[in-house]
Amino acid sequence: TIGLSYTNQYILEHHGLLPCLQLLAGLSSLLILCGLTFVPVLQTEDRQCLENQEKSKTRKTIEKLVYLENWKNKRYIIWTVAIPLAQFGYFVPYCHLPQFAKDIPLDINEQSNGEKAA
Repeated sequence: TIGLSYTNQYILEHHGLLPCLQLLAGLSSLLILCGLTFVPVLQTEDRQCLENQEKSKTRKTIEKLVYLENWKNKRYIIWTVAIPLAQFGYFVPYCHLPQFAKDIPLDINEQSNGEKAA
């Protein structure tokens, strides 16, 4: 997180806003991928053998990629949905800040419609 602030500043200064936001979107996508592929370290062997006998081949393949037990936990689902929504709420204003800054009058004599007072 500390390094990201320096990286963002460098990218903003040398490459612009769009590549910076693309980097942040890529990192968020990576977090989504990591969250989907998370599997707890400890599982009992008896439970795992029993579950493997009852499942179809397609379900076994899906479970190798995505840990489906997490999706039965309501708190996990809320957390999984809330984090990306919070990220949108954090990064979206950056898209609108340049236009907002253009609309702010910098001269005391400027009127609200953007014309200079006589």
